[in-house]
Amino acid sequence: MAETVRLVARKLSRFLRNARGGIAISFAVTLPVLFGAIGLASDYAMMSKIRGDLQEAADAAALAGARELPLAKSDSKQVESAVQAFAAYRLTENSSATREDLGAENYDVTVNVDEDFSSVDVTISEVWTPFFAHFISADVTPITVSSKARFVGRNNVCVLGLSASGTNVYLDNGSRLTANGCGVFSNSTSGSAFKADAGSTLKAAIVCSAGGASVSSSAKSDPEPITDCPKVDDPLAKRAAPQVGGCDHHDFTLDSVTKTIDPGVYCGGITISGASDITLNDGAYIIKNGALKVIGSSRLTGTGAGFYLTGAAGATFFASGSHISLEAPTSGPMAGLLLFEDRSLNKSLKHRITSDDARKLIGTIYLPVGTLLVDAKKPVADQSAFTAIVAFGLELNAGPNLILNSNYGATDVPVPQGIAGTSQVVLSK
Repeated sequence: MAETVRLVARKLSRFLRNARGGIAISFAVTLPVLFGAIGLASDYAMMSKIRGDLQEAADAAALAGARELPLAKSDSKQVESAVQAFAAYRLTENSSATREDLGAENYDVTVNVDEDFSSVDVTISEVWTPFFAHFISADVTPITVSSKARFVGRNNVCVLGLSASGTNVYLDNGSRLTANGCGVFSNSTSGSAFKADAGSTLKAAIVCSAGGASVSSSAKSDPEPITDCPKVDDPLAKRAAPQVGGCDHHDFTLDSVTKTIDPGVYCGGITISGASDITLNDGAYIIKNGALKVIGSSRLTGTGAGFYLTGAAGATFFASGSHISLEAPTSGPMAGLLLFEDRSLNKSLKHRITSDDARKLIGTIYLPVGTLLVDAKKPVADQSAFTAIVAFGLELNAGPNLILNSNYGATDVPVPQGIAGTSQVVLSK
């Protein structure tokens, strides 16, 4: 038995010595493969992290570029500069880094602004040298990502010319139109849909014509008009009109009196003349088969009043010596509207603001059939929180200075849906 045990022990010892040698040889053979696998795993983990960081930078830069689109006013270089600066900051924490600086750190940023100026494409590459991965696939470097962001929405509307033909936004010699924080739009497809004669000046967030633009060499437009724009839908096309009942007044005339009047149906219109001082109680004033006229040196004041023009309506007229201060209603059928023209009028009226003291006109003037003519000598609407004009046409004649603001939060007068624009940017990879 003892001999048998010693024999088994010797054989077992030889087996173990042989097994250890085989394991050592196998380990020596597989060790480089094991290190390579670990190296590849490390390379691809690092590559995934770099790609993720680059994608975040590209997405953020594209969104920054899309936000710049409505401000750049068709200047693609301004958008490209904004994207480059934002990407440089995300990549190097130095927003002033030049393209050469980025290249020195193995980055490349390219920017493309779409022709319709609605989206921005950003591509970022980083030259990265892995330890092992390039032996297996040469295209693992450079790492390249891309992102596309789109501006969804449009600017606030200060002027919208609804006519589909002819000139529907016209600045006569020496006229001035300022649209603060809002746009001037023309839906006409005429080659001169927007027209600015000699010496006239226009400043707006955007000037956009569905057709063309005729701008005199001595006129100034900031920004330059964009032509062939998509038409802007009438934001008030579905706005319900006030109900028109029986006549409360006939041929209502006030001459050199001080009086407060109430809402109602004014058949034959309202004429305020002489040196009258008239205050309007809140509500809807229906002008049926007549016109609203303020002439002489009369004063008309209302802090919640709107006028609806219907029937055989006449043109509204605020004479040069009159004093006009109006705020649209905050509620009711005329909420947000100063003037609302019946869409079924059978003729195009030319409503006229000649008043040299019509500085407060808070609300929206909606004339889907008629034209608004402004020919005052002093600023019009400049003291208003906001004024919007949606009309068949707008004419500035004989050098007026029309100032339209869009400070919607500074008044309780509501902004009709579609007047205030939207400014949202989204990724659309």
